Amino acid sequence: MPSNTVRQTRSVKLLSDRNFQRVLAAVREGNTLDTACSMKSMPTKEAVLKLLSDSPECEAQMVRARRIGVWMQLDRINDRLNSADPAELQVLKELASHIRWLAGKFTVDMFE
Repeated sequence: MPSNTVRQTRSVKLLSDRNFQRVLAAVREGNTLDTACSMKSMPTKEAVLKLLSDSPECEAQMVRARRIGVWMQLDRINDRLNSADPAELQVLKELASHIRWLAGKFTVDMFE
Protein backbone atom coordinates (compact mmCIF):
# COMPACT_ATOMS: atom_id res chain seq x y z
CA MET A 1 0.00 0.00 0.00
CA PRO A 2 1.54 3.39 -0.93
CA SER A 3 2.79 5.35 2.07
CA ASN A 4 0.36 8.25 1.66
CA THR A 5 -2.79 6.23 1.01
CA VAL A 6 -5.70 6.65 3.39
CA ARG A 7 -8.83 4.47 3.33
CA GLN A 8 -12.30 5.64 4.41
CA THR A 9 -15.84 4.30 4.45
CA ARG A 10 -19.06 5.78 5.82
CA SER A 11 -18.96 3.81 9.06
CA VAL A 12 -15.20 3.25 9.46
CA LYS A 13 -12.72 5.92 10.48
CA LEU A 14 -9.62 6.67 8.43
CA LEU A 15 -6.82 4.14 8.50
CA SER A 16 -3.44 5.51 7.52
CA ASP A 17 -0.57 3.36 6.33
CA ARG A 18 1.32 4.29 9.50
CA ASN A 19 -1.51 3.02 11.70
CA PHE A 20 -1.84 -0.15 9.65
CA GLN A 21 1.90 -0.76 10.09
CA ARG A 22 1.46 -0.28 13.85
CA VAL A 23 -1.27 -2.92 13.87
CA LEU A 24 0.95 -5.28 11.87
CA ALA A 25 3.79 -4.76 14.36
CA ALA A 26 1.49 -5.62 17.27
CA VAL A 27 0.27 -8.78 15.49
CA ARG A 28 3.88 -9.78 14.71
CA GLU A 29 4.56 -9.57 18.44
CA GLY A 30 1.93 -12.26 18.99
CA ASN A 31 -1.09 -10.11 19.84
CA THR A 32 -4.50 -10.89 18.44
CA LEU A 33 -6.17 -8.33 16.22
CA ASP A 34 -8.67 -7.62 19.04
CA THR A 35 -5.83 -6.94 21.48
CA ALA A 36 -3.85 -4.86 18.99
CA CYS A 37 -6.84 -2.69 18.14
CA SER A 38 -7.79 -2.20 21.79
CA MET A 39 -4.39 -0.63 22.55
CA LYS A 40 -4.32 3.11 23.07
CA SER A 41 -4.35 5.21 19.88
CA MET A 42 -4.70 2.19 17.59
CA PRO A 43 -7.27 2.06 14.80
CA THR A 44 -10.50 0.18 15.27
CA LYS A 45 -10.76 -3.45 14.36
CA GLU A 46 -13.54 -2.55 11.93
CA ALA A 47 -11.22 -0.15 10.07
CA VAL A 48 -8.52 -2.82 9.83
CA LEU A 49 -10.96 -5.48 8.65
CA LYS A 50 -12.36 -3.12 6.01
CA LEU A 51 -8.85 -2.43 4.72
CA LEU A 52 -8.05 -6.15 4.66
CA SER A 53 -11.21 -6.91 2.70
CA ASP A 54 -10.47 -4.11 0.21
CA SER A 55 -6.78 -4.83 -0.35
CA PRO A 56 -5.25 -8.22 -1.19
CA GLU A 57 -1.80 -6.72 -0.56
CA CYS A 58 -2.75 -5.64 2.95
CA GLU A 59 -4.37 -9.00 3.60
CA ALA A 60 -1.13 -10.74 2.57
CA GLN A 61 0.82 -8.49 4.92
CA MET A 62 -1.55 -9.39 7.76
CA VAL A 63 -1.24 -13.13 7.07
CA ARG A 64 2.55 -12.82 7.18
CA ALA A 65 2.39 -10.77 10.40
CA ARG A 66 0.05 -13.35 11.94
CA ARG A 67 2.38 -16.18 10.96
CA ILE A 68 5.29 -14.42 12.66
CA GLY A 69 3.07 -13.66 15.65
CA VAL A 70 2.22 -17.33 16.07
CA TRP A 71 5.94 -18.14 16.16
CA MET A 72 6.33 -15.50 18.87
CA GLN A 73 3.50 -17.15 20.81
CA LEU A 74 5.26 -20.50 20.48
CA ASP A 75 8.44 -19.00 21.90
CA ARG A 76 6.58 -17.44 24.83
CA ILE A 77 4.67 -20.59 25.72
CA ASN A 78 7.87 -22.62 25.51
CA ASP A 79 9.56 -20.21 27.94
CA ARG A 80 6.59 -20.44 30.28
CA LEU A 81 6.54 -24.24 30.12
CA ASN A 82 10.23 -24.42 30.99
CA SER A 83 9.70 -22.46 34.19
CA ALA A 84 6.13 -23.47 35.02
CA ASP A 85 4.81 -24.03 38.48
CA PRO A 86 3.26 -27.52 38.68
CA ALA A 87 -0.13 -25.97 39.51
CA GLU A 88 -0.29 -24.14 36.15
CA LEU A 89 1.30 -26.86 34.03
CA GLN A 90 -1.95 -28.41 32.75
CA VAL A 91 -3.35 -25.06 31.61
CA LEU A 92 -0.06 -24.23 29.87
CA LYS A 93 -0.04 -27.61 28.13
CA GLU A 94 -3.54 -26.93 26.76
CA LEU A 95 -2.47 -23.50 25.58
CA ALA A 96 0.66 -24.95 23.98
CA SER A 97 -1.45 -27.54 22.18
CA HIS A 98 -3.68 -24.82 20.73
CA ILE A 99 -0.73 -22.70 19.62
CA ARG A 100 0.98 -25.71 17.99
CA TRP A 101 -2.25 -26.41 16.09
CA LEU A 102 -2.43 -22.79 14.97
CA ALA A 103 1.22 -22.82 13.90
CA GLY A 104 0.51 -25.93 11.85
CA LYS A 105 -2.22 -24.07 9.97
CA PHE A 106 0.24 -21.34 9.03
CA THR A 107 3.06 -23.67 7.95
CA VAL A 108 1.09 -25.86 5.52
CA ASP A 109 1.76 -23.61 2.54
CA MET A 110 5.42 -22.99 3.45
CA PHE A 111 6.56 -26.29 1.93
CA GLU A 112 4.49 -26.38 -1.24
